[in-house]
Amino acid sequence: MRTISFLCALGLFSAGMSCSRESAGDGDDTNSGTGADAGEDGGADTDADTDSDTDTGVSLCGEDIVPSTDFVLGDAAYDIPDLARPAKCETYADQLYHTLVARMTDKAADAYAAAGVTNEYSRADPENADGSHAILRGVDGTFLVYDTSDFSVAADITPFVFLNQEPEPRWDPAEPAFLYFLDGMSLKRFDVGDMSSTTIHDFSAEFPALAAAGGRISTGTEGEPSRDGNRFCFMVVDQDGAAHAFVSYDRQTDAVLGTMTAAGLSDTVNWASISATGAHCVLGFDLGGATSYTGDFASHVDIAVMPGHGLGHSDFAVTTDGRDVTVFQDIRTDFITMGDLETGELTELVHIPFEVNPDIGLHFSGHGPAGWVLVSTSGAKNPPSGSSRSWMDTSLFFLELGGAHRVLRVASTYTYQAIDYTGESNYFAEAFASTNRVGTRVYWGANFGQGDLTSQFEVMVAILPEGWPALLP
Repeated sequence: MRTISFLCALGLFSAGMSCSRESAGDGDDTNSGTGADAGEDGGADTDADTDSDTDTGVSLCGEDIVPSTDFVLGDAAYDIPDLARPAKCETYADQLYHTLVARMTDKAADAYAAAGVTNEYSRADPENADGSHAILRGVDGTFLVYDTSDFSVAADITPFVFLNQEPEPRWDPAEPAFLYFLDGMSLKRFDVGDMSSTTIHDFSAEFPALAAAGGRISTGTEGEPSRDGNRFCFMVVDQDGAAHAFVSYDRQTDAVLGTMTAAGLSDTVNWASISATGAHCVLGFDLGGATSYTGDFASHVDIAVMPGHGLGHSDFAVTTDGRDVTVFQDIRTDFITMGDLETGELTELVHIPFEVNPDIGLHFSGHGPAGWVLVSTSGAKNPPSGSSRSWMDTSLFFLELGGAHRVLRVASTYTYQAIDYTGESNYFAEAFASTNRVGTRVYWGANFGQGDLTSQFEVMVAILPEGWPALLP
């Protein structure tokens, strides 16, 4: 396996980066508790103990830290304590859930041009194959590669991948130097080491008329390859972004597994993606849920189809027994629900407490440990008049897909769509956190309720111990 030390050898690291663990100034002591009473689930203590029974530590900005195993599980509701925005590289123990959190980015120190930076989306894993680097997105559409150890900027890859369309960069799960991106009708591979690109497959041969008319392949920015990085599912769209056809593809054999036209579909396709195992090509519709197809498009099952209503946000995951599933907000039932992509069977996982607080938006990230999905929620800092704070508000938690559907609380996001609820949904100020493949790091953009809430984000990273599912009580 190649290492990514070539970035340093090529002089791509930014000079003069400061990663000192500075104080957050006049802010609250982020290692102190909140004084909240512990809930029945063993909730918040007055002291956030970050000691761990595991020997696995990580190096962060020149210091060795040990992730906490003082886990908080369950659905007890707590008041979210105020927190001053920490300095770059500063770590703190989440005052409610004890997880170590670090600030990764800083506009002043990193000198990026955008107003803010965040992870691209909940469905995209920011980390490369060995976890040494992460790709982040500026709110202006730029793409930056960061070192995950010292939080320095390794490279701005925007000029190399953002060519004719949204590139949708996705790391190769085996080769740390490689990522895949889209350019017109082509799936391409980009080598971060020498900044070179290689065409993996040009779909112009399969769709010559669309190619001649300026068409392109896309997932609607919400797709991802299979976990092994070999299979993809794309829409083929025209210059206006309307889907005319769909294709599933195997990179390892360079084979088109199946194609299908959009003719006869009763709804507009919003996104396309292959499932986690690569066995299913799933299409998401504007008004009617999602449909899971076999790779050759010969058969399909519908997932939570509800004409006239959109499916909530979702992502794909794998159960501990290897089943392909999607986890989503079911707007019919107000549950987080799991759908089996082979059978269409639905399983309700946990109720969304809209009756307590109607201001809860949800995103899902399913490419972490098998049997779990990461959930991130958004809303205003202050709940609507007449409502109260629910346990699910502006927070991150892992949700168990099987068993008792346990909830592992991770951190408060400090990402707010507004200070006071206005009834308007500020979509671009949502937290859409993403986990790495092993669930040890969670990335999200936080605005701390300051400045322009839709753009002035800095990336925070929650750090969990290796193998945490087996460590839970």
